[in-house]
Amino acid sequence: MALTVVTLFAVVVATVSAQYGYKPAYAPEPYAPPKYEFTYAVNDPYTYDVKSQKESRDGDVVYGVYELLEPDGSKRVVTYEDTGYGFQAKVDKLPGGYPSYPRY
Repeated sequence: MALTVVTLFAVVVATVSAQYGYKPAYAPEPYAPPKYEFTYAVNDPYTYDVKSQKESRDGDVVYGVYELLEPDGSKRVVTYEDTGYGFQAKVDKLPGGYPSYPRY
């Protein structure tokens, strides 16, 4: 008799929970994959600090590029990506400009 009452109670609780969408407080929320874009740039004529970066991410796919002015006047451009096959970067050094040295 006691087992039947407990079983009946469990069935009623399960039915009501399913009907009204009961979710325990500890249930994790569904995971949302990361998605963002950002850009920044620095151009300080006093220290000759010139650089910029742009990156975007959608889930596990990341694309980006950053550039910086080297002290010898050249420009370094790094293009990178991760499309699920590992991080891959391409580094280019573009000639030009004049050597720049910080004023201290």
